[in-house]
Amino acid sequence: MMPFDALLHFFSRAREAASPSRLLSSPDRDYSTFLPFLEEDDAEWIKWTPHTSEKQRRIEKAIKNFKPVENDAGRRNAKFLKEEALDSYPTTVTHVLLKGGMIEGFFALSSGTAKLTQSDSRPVAPDDREISLPPHQPVAHIAWIGKHKDARIGGSDLLAQAAGLAMEVVDCGQGQLALSLDAFDEPTAKMWAKEFGFKRNQDANSRISLWRGLEDPWDAD
Repeated sequence: MMPFDALLHFFSRAREAASPSRLLSSPDRDYSTFLPFLEEDDAEWIKWTPHTSEKQRRIEKAIKNFKPVENDAGRRNAKFLKEEALDSYPTTVTHVLLKGGMIEGFFALSSGTAKLTQSDSRPVAPDDREISLPPHQPVAHIAWIGKHKDARIGGSDLLAQAAGLAMEVVDCGQGQLALSLDAFDEPTAKMWAKEFGFKRNQDANSRISLWRGLEDPWDAD
């Protein structure tokens, strides 16, 4: 398994050579990324939509057989994948990693905003200038995310793929600064913060809303 920052670097290099028109032209699959940490060539990311479900029954079968990590968060995420993902399209778009007939993991993306703290609102540009940003910034929101209980991948692999897609959107012409997600509960929020460097969204209200910059350095403990 590659660290999250290494995978982000991989995507950053890959997008420089990729053609957005080629990546975003297929109605069945907007992209196909073979994960660098898997030697086998049968692992592919597929966009799961009503159109895809009509043409690729093998994916539908794999989703029905998806067994989540055995905790409340895992079971709720699996319920979304099996019962709600297709109905949520196009406001929320689900992406699944299919390998050997099994869904290794998935995430679902939508658009959102996050309120930055004062210190977060002044990032440093590549030429060492400080850039003032409005507190509310557009983000790629991870509405749902989960992996199979026997998956070979980790959360960092799912996050890196989501970040790669978000950066492709920026390259295609729509701005967004970060990844965001709503943690299932406080222990899960602490996990996202400790392992993946997520910060609290200042506008969270009753939700446990977190975010991290798309290209933030990997500085989590």
